[in-house]
Parts: sequence; C-alpha cells; structure tokens
Amino acid sequence: MKPVILAAMRTPVLVLAIATCLACGKPAKEPADGSAEKTTKSEFAPSGKTRAETVDGLVLTVPEEWQRAPSRSSMRKGEFVLTGAGGEARLVVYRFEGGAGSAAQNIERWSSQMEPKGGDAPKTSDLEVNGLRISSIDVAGRFAGQKMPGMPEQPPIDDARLLAASIEGAGDPYYLKLVGPAATVDGWVPAWTEMLSKLAVAK
Repeated sequence: MKPVILAAMRTPVLVLAIATCLACGKPAKEPADGSAEKTTKSEFAPSGKTRAETVDGLVLTVPEEWQRAPSRSSMRKGEFVLTGAGGEARLVVYRFEGGAGSAAQNIERWSSQMEPKGGDAPKTSDLEVNGLRISSIDVAGRFAGQKMPGMPEQPPIDDARLLAASIEGAGDPYYLKLVGPAATVDGWVPAWTEMLSKLAVAK
C-alpha cells in the first residue's frame, strides 16, 4: 500500500508544478484601457535640434530626426522620412515647370484627398515669409490615397493627418505635402509650423 499512497501524494505536487511553469511562460496581458500604447506614444519626444536642407533652391529648416530620402520621381524634388508613435510618415517637396494651378486650387485638391474626422473642416492659413507667399492646409481624417502617372502610389490611411503648403514668389511654385498616420504627424506639427515660418530661397 505504501507505493500507492506515495504516488497519490506526488500527483497534486506534479500538477501544481506544471501549472506554475505554464503560468510563467505566458506573456503578460496588456491593460484593457490601452495604457501600454499611451505610454509608448508619450515617450516620443523630438530633440528640438534642426538643420538646413536645400531642395531645388528652397531652404527648409527641418528637425534632425527627419531623414532625407532619394526622390522617387522627377517631379519630387525632395523627400523626407519622419518616424513617430504611429509609424512612418513622409514629406515630399514638389515643383513643376509652369506650376500646378493656383494656391486655392491646390488647397482644394489636398482637401479632397481627405475625409475629415468628425466632419471637421480643414484648417487653412496664409503666411508671408522672406518674400514667399505660403498657403497651407491642415486636415485629419481618412486619407483616400493617390495615384498619379509616373509617380509612386500613396496608399490609403484610415487615421491620417495631412499638412500641405503652396509656396509662391520664387519662380515656379513649390508644393510641400506631409501625410502619414495621425499619431506620427501630430508629434511633428510644431516642427512643420516652424519650418514654414523660416522658409527662404537659397542665395
């Protein structure tokens, strides 16, 4: 009888040991309130350091974190990759011989690429800096995507933010377009505003 009793005593101990090991191997669950995601977003903080970048004669003051990337078409004079809490966003500098319509027409075109969140109207503003006339737009919502002949496709983004500007006063206009996940673009709005306020033409 002794062996039988010993085996019976060992069984619950063995079950307890297995259960403990399984519990140790399970990954910790993320809080239901999304606090882990909030923490990640709050940790994103630009350094505040900037540098000058010249794109086809236009001088831009950009954050050190913005990485210059090869232009993917002849109409894209410059490209920058921005990282942040939502993933990758991209700023493109366009310039076309003879321009691409008036500032108002471009604002309307950019606006049509977005489905504003909550029905909010796009924010527009006009600024004059160093002899340059700048008309800009800021709109959040769903980016519908864009396909243009000879240019890379821009895929749709459900929760996006678009910042764009038409710049006149130095020959053919320049067009700046920054679009990407809202969580990323949101973190770079102050840098975008500062960049527009310091635009200049290379001497």
